[in-house]
Amino acid sequence: MNRGHRHGVSSGCLGTMEVKSKFGAEFRRFSLERSKPGKFEEFYGLLQHVHKIPNVDVLVGYADIHGDLLPINNDDNYHKAVSTANPLLRIFIQKKGKCHSSSTHLRPGQNGFSPPQDTSLVPVPGSLDTEPESRAPVQKLLEEDGTVITL
Repeated sequence: MNRGHRHGVSSGCLGTMEVKSKFGAEFRRFSLERSKPGKFEEFYGLLQHVHKIPNVDVLVGYADIHGDLLPINNDDNYHKAVSTANPLLRIFIQKKGKCHSSSTHLRPGQNGFSPPQDTSLVPVPGSLDTEPESRAPVQKLLEEDGTVITL
């Protein structure tokens, strides 16, 4: 696995891929060679090294193209994450023990992960309708596909 660092080489050159990893409030960036990403165990060790957490057991996830948070816990998941990274592989790291689900498909907000913020919902103009006094105000949000959600 190539641990190239950012020294003026863009991520599109030489088949390198930028990785942005988050552990707690700390972010780290580094590059990997897309054609030789190595094995999951090597990547796991690299994450522990760059975040300076060598003896901490962690769960690793990545944000896919749909914004879902998926686990990386074996070579197949790792290679899928690398193949879908365009142009950036976003990695989320969580200490083991803070997560209580055995789900193999993590969704944003589950298991203590903090996914990228979804900015696809916007208030619909005039959406703060006031209901009768016995009810709270209603807010409507508009999704990217035009669907209106009432809260």
